[in-house]
Amino acid sequence: MKRQSIFHRFRNSRLSLKLGVSVAVVGVIGIVAILLLGTVVVNRQFGALEQREISTGITRTEAELHNIKQSMLGGVRAWGFWDDSFIYLQDQNHQFEDNYITAMSMKNLDANAIAYLRFDRRFARGNYYNLSTSKEEPVQARAWMAYSSSPAMMQQMVKNGQFSSFARIGDRLLAIGATAIYRTDGTGTPEGYVII
Repeated sequence: MKRQSIFHRFRNSRLSLKLGVSVAVVGVIGIVAILLLGTVVVNRQFGALEQREISTGITRTEAELHNIKQSMLGGVRAWGFWDDSFIYLQDQNHQFEDNYITAMSMKNLDANAIAYLRFDRRFARGNYYNLSTSKEEPVQARAWMAYSSSPAMMQQMVKNGQFSSFARIGDRLLAIGATAIYRTDGTGTPEGYVII
């Protein structure tokens, strides 16, 4: 018996078989076309939805970062517009340090670090605390002081008088606030700044 090709057999077959195969082929092509069209439409819609969600997430994040920076600025102003801070920069008295530059003060402020620096560089003092253990961290304190006393920081303070930002200190990212130090009533020539 002679072997026939599939196409030859199809040509010689009955009409119902031809019709069934044709409908099946058209059906498969139709399903593939519908799936492709659905994929294009769905991908476009998901793309737009994803972009909208990304934009909303960015807006929320920017608002939260702004709130954090404003909170830091508010906290540091309480320390910068204070007679005791103003006097401390002049006489570096240990009573101020013992009473106010403590782990408990930092915990209440919800801040890890504080630094007092004079613009003439005659005095600089900085502490860094681990808030969960309430202990000082000398290695982080050195990194904190290197950042706080850097020429860039000094220029920023001389230029603006106060600011808030974010800084990487060692392996940590910190929200920071800094302000020149005045008397409580806002008078006096600032001789330095505090950064928290």
